[in-house]
Amino acid sequence: MSSYFQHPIWAAILMTAIMTSCSKDFQEEGEGESLSTRGNCMLKVSPPPKLADETGEAASITYPIQLYVFDQDNNCVSVSSIISDETPISLSLYEGLHQVYALGGVSSTNFNLPTQDAASPTTAIKLKNDAIMPDLMTAQNSIMLQAVSSNHLTLSMERKVMSIEEVNISHIPEGTKAVSVTLSPLYQGIMLNTEYDPTEVSQNIELADVGGLKWQSTEQYFMLPPTKSNATITVLITDEDDQVKTYSYTVQDELKANYKLIINGRYSEALGVTLNGTITGATWEGSHTINFEFDENGSTGIVTEAAPAVGSVYKDCYVIQSTDNGFSTTVSMLTLATTADIEANSTAVIAALKNMKAASSLTDVAWSLLNLKDLAGIEANMESINEGLTAAGGIPFEEGSNWIVYNSSSKQYLVYTISNGKFTLSATETTGHVRAVINITFDK
Repeated sequence: MSSYFQHPIWAAILMTAIMTSCSKDFQEEGEGESLSTRGNCMLKVSPPPKLADETGEAASITYPIQLYVFDQDNNCVSVSSIISDETPISLSLYEGLHQVYALGGVSSTNFNLPTQDAASPTTAIKLKNDAIMPDLMTAQNSIMLQAVSSNHLTLSMERKVMSIEEVNISHIPEGTKAVSVTLSPLYQGIMLNTEYDPTEVSQNIELADVGGLKWQSTEQYFMLPPTKSNATITVLITDEDDQVKTYSYTVQDELKANYKLIINGRYSEALGVTLNGTITGATWEGSHTINFEFDENGSTGIVTEAAPAVGSVYKDCYVIQSTDNGFSTTVSMLTLATTADIEANSTAVIAALKNMKAASSLTDVAWSLLNLKDLAGIEANMESINEGLTAAGGIPFEEGSNWIVYNSSSKQYLVYTISNGKFTLSATETTGHVRAVINITFDK
């Protein structure tokens, strides 16, 4: 994994000292790679100093730095590289106005670069096949070269990429063969004038099975930001029969360059596949959390209020579980209301859940039917949950009552009867109550 993100700063403000002098006689000197039009002025470019951030620690700089210099007619008059912080270069240029563009992390080994004759400020460069996006930084400024002893030009390096630090998808069914996450639409490349190339691409991240029904990627991925304010996250799950299920969701918050992002998703398969998750972003100067609820129909919104506690009631739902990941809190809740006994088939159950959801104040979040994992948690705390449901005016899990449960392994709707405080699969019952489980993520 790359290690460019070394210190928490919002923007890499890096100063490139450029000294110029002009005379009739000029002797080119210095180290580094350069290709320029010989003129009567010397442009000496020194590597950016390692400035300290507010904590006193040095900020990182991505090398090599590719320099493109254009005259006032947009002719490229110099192509140069600063290889490291120990390789200043000197260029011979004519007097007049020049535009200087700096691209950090760019070289002919990872990008398709134009020749000097073919270069223009709007020439787009993109990664070579199989090349990895670097911690791309850019800067630009103009300078008027005159017959004076020296001039000073400052270039402020700005990070152009965002970083996916970690991706976690939990509660993936056993037997799953592959899980991946794709972000789109992203900018494909960048132009020499440091603007983004509007061509769109996507970035795929393969996850690994780390056990405990969790798939994960901890490899750092640098990527250019989305071309639109609302990016799309697509989750692809390949099951044991090699069938690929695809779920696409719209992120409501804008994903920007210079952010470090963590994607945490929770997969649940019931009436409709839902994914309850968060994307967390942290700038180098501070921290920011982007939370959203999303299901098959897309992003369903952000909850920014304080998370309700276990045992409390939230919008006619009883909270039975709370999980804090450091950035946000996800709570699992049971609806206080249930249906009367209905047939345990998909048509009846889906219609019942839709009617319950339409009558509630939680129409913008994902609802799902009780599953086997929910039963285990309820069973372990049956007494306290029943007390809480009764106190809130809800329907408790009474002895002898029947409940419709979705079995994700067999893809069946089953009826479980409560006997001696335990959920027992019924071999004879075909009807039962429907109760919804709702998961909501709250921004801290």
